[in-house]
Amino acid sequence: MFNITDEGAVSLTDIEMIFLHVMGVVLSDLMAETLEELDARILGRRDKTRYELVDIRSRIIETVLGQPVTFKRRYYRDRETGEYVFLLDQQIGLDRMTRTSPALHDLMIRAGTMEASYRVAAENLARIVGSRITTHETIRQYVLKAGRLSDSLDEELIEKADGKRKVDMLFIEADGIWMHLQRAKKRSIEEKLMTVYEGWVPREGNPSEFSLKNSSMWSSHEQAEDWWDRASRWVYGKYDIDPDTTVVLGGDRASWIRQGTRYFGGKHVLYQVDRFHFTRDIRRIFGKDSEAAAKVMSAVDQDPTGQLLMRSLAEARPFALSHKRKDLDALISDLSTIPDCVCDYRVRLRAVGMDTSGLRGLGIAESQVNRVSNRTKKQGRSWATRGLKGIMSMQCARFSGNLNRVLKLMPNSAKVPSISKAEASKVATQVIHAVFESWPRRQGLHPPIMDSGRTASGGMSHLFHQLLNGA
Repeated sequence: MFNITDEGAVSLTDIEMIFLHVMGVVLSDLMAETLEELDARILGRRDKTRYELVDIRSRIIETVLGQPVTFKRRYYRDRETGEYVFLLDQQIGLDRMTRTSPALHDLMIRAGTMEASYRVAAENLARIVGSRITTHETIRQYVLKAGRLSDSLDEELIEKADGKRKVDMLFIEADGIWMHLQRAKKRSIEEKLMTVYEGWVPREGNPSEFSLKNSSMWSSHEQAEDWWDRASRWVYGKYDIDPDTTVVLGGDRASWIRQGTRYFGGKHVLYQVDRFHFTRDIRRIFGKDSEAAAKVMSAVDQDPTGQLLMRSLAEARPFALSHKRKDLDALISDLSTIPDCVCDYRVRLRAVGMDTSGLRGLGIAESQVNRVSNRTKKQGRSWATRGLKGIMSMQCARFSGNLNRVLKLMPNSAKVPSISKAEASKVATQVIHAVFESWPRRQGLHPPIMDSGRTASGGMSHLFHQLLNGA
């Protein structure tokens, strides 16, 4: 190999992308050879009395290698059933109707679920593998298919509602997010989200920060009573909530969220008004740094019954901004039926003799909505109801840690085998040998940079002449 350090500027991107292309072509050839070798072995080992060889047919599948893999395999007639089958396809778990490999299939679903849009997902996949291997519409169809499977798993929980997991305390936070609709009578719809978790655990590597313990998410857009009927059954499908269970329900003051306390039986079922929204309303009514706002906020957690807070709000009315007094009156009226629910749930639990050590404040509902809206609301996006249901199901699976489970249950899913270091080293050696020895003797790859001249290309043309032509 020659030294190119004196040949001018060399772009690592050029080197990397061309090598990626070379690797894709070589590995797709090796993959085709492997599949055809496996098909030949199946030919010799098949039950000859049952499977009659008919002919040999080609198949093309797109893969994560960035290059289509074209391979031939044998077509058989099953004498017992009369059906025609490809035994190789059955052996490797390749769905008859798909044009994508299992690994690419999973990658497209993950990208479609996590990226900003299906189009961005397709573009980013093209950048990763070095060529356009799929379209945004194909990714959308796969995500919708995965969403239907995720829905079916949730429906099993809702139908059975026989969860076995027991916890002393369960936290449920709910919030809504308005989605724009297309081709529907309604122009928008409120998707209601619920996050269920068991508490908090120190974040790995940073014990001063905390993550939710065993969190899971569910969403739908039914009306309040229907929504809670299904949502509560989904929770009961995961947990065995008995009279000794404490359930804490958090959210803003939306009437549909309040109704949730009626659906859970336990020793204590507490509704907690989201402190962020309440504090924002108080500052908006009285002024951000006003003495009246500070006095009201100081009364919030002093009285678990909430009566002190209600008196503070009434006494502070003369100090409200003149154009905000109607808002204050509406707030007082709204809280009159739930005066205790603004007080921190830990204060209320301590008032009845419960230990609250290790418990933290609520308030993750808004952040959960933001996580979902990053995928569903940005750039003025609108949805057909079918598409909205599919993407929301996958968002819930993603943020519940169930995405891998959904993918494993999908037809044509990727089964990742375990492999030892020795096996990996053997495969790597074969690949390196193929790239640097087998490929240069073949024809077909001629990057344009090879014709750019040694000086103009900074030595790259000479490098690839060496690599690809065996010079």
